Amino acid sequence: MPKDMSFLPEDYLEKRVARRTNVICISLFVIVTAAIVATFFITDKQVDDLQKQQLSVNHRYEEAAANLEKLEQLQNQKLEMIHKAEVTCVLVERVPRSRLLAEMTNHMPLSMNLLEFKLETKEEQNSRRARTSLERAKQTQNNKKDAEKQLIVVPEKITTIQVVGLAPTDVEVAQFLTALSAHPLFISPLLQFSEETEVVDRKMRRFRITMKLNQKVKMQDVAPKLVRRELKNNPMDSDMVITEEGPKVTSHQVMPTSYKAFNRNGGQQ
Repeated sequence: MPKDMSFLPEDYLEKRVARRTNVICISLFVIVTAAIVATFFITDKQVDDLQKQQLSVNHRYEEAAANLEKLEQLQNQKLEMIHKAEVTCVLVERVPRSRLLAEMTNHMPLSMNLLEFKLETKEEQNSRRARTSLERAKQTQNNKKDAEKQLIVVPEKITTIQVVGLAPTDVEVAQFLTALSAHPLFISPLLQFSEETEVVDRKMRRFRITMKLNQKVKMQDVAPKLVRRELKNNPMDSDMVITEEGPKVTSHQVMPTSYKAFNRNGGQQ
């Protein structure tokens, strides 16, 4: 007998094959549907996580933007304070004239005399090139944005110093010029001329030196030069006495016996 020979009806066999096919198809459908649903939930979960991360990033970005805005405001305040300080420094004299004259005198040789001292201050005028149309348009746009934040423009000042003096020889003039060149207060000392002249039957050198004053120097950083100048006669080495003719100043001279001198307490001696 053949192996595949069956005594079952053919209808039953066909229905059995159809049921098996249906079960397989349904199983495959369920598996595919479950896979699709699982994929959907996983994708939705990932999208939700990405949205949360995006919200977190946006929140941190907003915080960073707020911090940057505060930092920019602080920078603007700092620049405004610096500008106000610069305006104040320009209006206030940085280098006192007494200190300037003292530094120049202390750096002079002892045998030198100054005849003239001229100090002149001018505003610096910077020559500017013509701007293009693009630069003018950009400047107009910036002016509209910063119309409320206009700062006072203070022109820079240039102080020129000119001295005329007498010296025994050109050696003292060279020493003085070298001392001025090494000093932080003075910029570009220049000898205009040095000529021979006669003063009280004595040949001297008359000279003129011009220089610029350093406006950016900090006087607290400049140590003053101390020069010891000894006098033959001390002008303070004297006694004040009151006589019958009135107060007189004497330099350790013997007072006449007819004069009445008084001590500091007002008593008679």
